[in-house]
Amino acid sequence: MGFPIILYVCILLVRYQSKELFKESQKSLNNYLISKTYLEYATWLLVDIDNLLQYADVTTKISKFSHIEERFLEIQRLISLAEEINHSNIKANQETINVLIEHSNFFYEYAQKEFKKTFVINDADDPSSNKETLQIIETSLKFYDSIQAHLPVDHYEHTIYQASKFSVMAYLESMKENQVFSRTQSHLGMEYLDLSLDMLEQSFQMLDTGTDRREEYEALLIARGPDCDDPSSFLQFQQLQKLHLASTYRETHILKRFFSLGTLDIDEETSESMLDQVQELCEDLEAKLTEASAANVVSAVLMYRSIFTAAGTPVTHVDLLFPPDNFSSILDSREYDYLSKLPVQIAS
Repeated sequence: MGFPIILYVCILLVRYQSKELFKESQKSLNNYLISKTYLEYATWLLVDIDNLLQYADVTTKISKFSHIEERFLEIQRLISLAEEINHSNIKANQETINVLIEHSNFFYEYAQKEFKKTFVINDADDPSSNKETLQIIETSLKFYDSIQAHLPVDHYEHTIYQASKFSVMAYLESMKENQVFSRTQSHLGMEYLDLSLDMLEQSFQMLDTGTDRREEYEALLIARGPDCDDPSSFLQFQQLQKLHLASTYRETHILKRFFSLGTLDIDEETSESMLDQVQELCEDLEAKLTEASAANVVSAVLMYRSIFTAAGTPVTHVDLLFPPDNFSSILDSREYDYLSKLPVQIAS
């Protein structure tokens, strides 16, 4: 048997195994969704910590020291709950959840390390910082490949992960050539981000087609009974997923504008006024990116809490450590309006 045939057989096996994830009993699907949601919710709470450590001033970080420690304990509890539920998952689902557990633990350890480094006074540049960032990017890419292998290629989450992968590849492009961000790298980074935006558009279009979302929602309701299934609840369930996609779309779009600064023709002959304009634009985009990242955490938290609500699963309320100034603006944003007006994608 030649290599191309072996490869083709392997692809068929992966597709068969991944489709089996969604051809199971409602109870089995319920277990899978709850364990998955615990882990994804925990990951976004880690992003909230990371945003605080990256963007907040020193005084704010110090004032929230105990809150961060409490947050780490809550995140560890969520991961443990996912691990416990995963014991009752079918084998195929256990393998998928194990990929998520490994990723959550990696991100948890990274966030704890960054938390400890934040309160260590060190004026010298840390030569290991760039290496650690590169390791995180490479680990993230491996994670996306692994988790996508467990999902049907026509599932909306497969497309969302592909969008995340393209965004990470843009970051990887910026890490090349010893941090010297060339115009070529900027153009390549923007191309990756364009691909990411395309994937997010496809994901948004896919939400109202096929049966995946409806089947997941019905599986979540089994502990509460069919009386809880009303059209308005499902529409809200859908709306929060769309809101999160729109929030991610906005953050990715701002990041693309940031990369575009690297394509500007700036050299020693560039005027001071031009440099001032670029500096002002850079600061403005940085502020917008910070706000968009914080808003994306809110949209994710709302989405995952809606899953817990649908399933009747209690979850501890947490106040975000780095909330956005104006989250409601995403509903009136050009990004949300644009995505909402896209034609519904016909399921193949």
